[in-house]
Amino acid sequence: MEAKDTTRLGRRAMLAATLGGVAAAAGALASPARVLGADGEPVLMGRPNVWTLPTGIICSGEQTALAVQSAGGGHGVQAQTLAPMNRFGVLGTATQAGSGGVGGVNNASHSQGNLATGHAGVEAIQGNAALALDVFGKAHFHRSGVATIQSGKRFVQVDVEGLTGNSFALATLQQYRANLWVQSITVSASTAAIYIYVSRYAPSATNVAWTVFD
Repeated sequence: MEAKDTTRLGRRAMLAATLGGVAAAAGALASPARVLGADGEPVLMGRPNVWTLPTGIICSGEQTALAVQSAGGGHGVQAQTLAPMNRFGVLGTATQAGSGGVGGVNNASHSQGNLATGHAGVEAIQGNAALALDVFGKAHFHRSGVATIQSGKRFVQVDVEGLTGNSFALATLQQYRANLWVQSITVSASTAAIYIYVSRYAPSATNVAWTVFD
């Protein structure tokens, strides 16, 4: 009787332990995992932090508000946006004249140039190398395009916003026309337009590529 009771108790204990483990596992599956670094909590180093509200860092002095350094060969800061359009991975804004929204400096001995923003949206300054700006891939300029000189015409007017006395333009034919070439380009800030003239009346509609610089 004693051996039989001991065996029965042992089986009951194993069954209870098994049922308890199943209940604990079910409870863990039912309750979601706790999010690290959620709203109102500190940022945890070395862990993914997820929150819904913006995190602000304000320095009232003249020092750098946030300094980031990568000592292991990676990027200092990497930003990504999942917004469909009109949003940026990094957005910088300057409120004082002469300051820039985003500035970058390469202190390497073979620098490709320093990237900064001052009076311009983006300003490329030559460093210790011959290149101030090197673009890999396509580049798009909003103050450029293709205009058509109609048959029997000697010029075409192209409206361009923001022309000043320092603006100048370049243009070239996009089709071959015997004895026809771009003769001159007049830039008019008062009419906000450029006028592309060719050497003679166009024998047929002719496309002209143009771009404006300041």
